[in-house]
Amino acid sequence: MKREVKLLRKKAVESLLLCIEHFNRPSDVGRADAVLILLDHSFEMLLKACILHRGGRIAPISSCRAPHS
Repeated sequence: MKREVKLLRKKAVESLLLCIEHFNRPSDVGRADAVLILLDHSFEMLLKACILHRGGRIAPISSCRAPHS
């Protein structure tokens, strides 16, 4: 497995574990927001890892932005 794929997978797992920790906290302050943000990040990293593992490419952020008018 490529080094970048391993790194993205590791980030995905860490973000998911942090998401679970936030979900299980006794305090309700900011719980929903934190869980959704971390879950989104985890899924994004896992999806990128899958794409790279299958030989695909990930476009850099700068090429995804719309040109200024």
